[in-house]
Amino acid sequence: MRFSNQRKFSFSSIGILVGLIFFFNALRLETFFYSGI
Repeated sequence: MRFSNQRKFSFSSIGILVGLIFFFNALRLETFFYSGI
């Protein structure tokens, strides 16, 4: 039980990390396109 709970926590933290990376990439792309115009 404890092992599975810890595993789920690490998996969710990895998902949050990937989501943040995609979010900041989208923000950077948006500012890049707006500055290009």
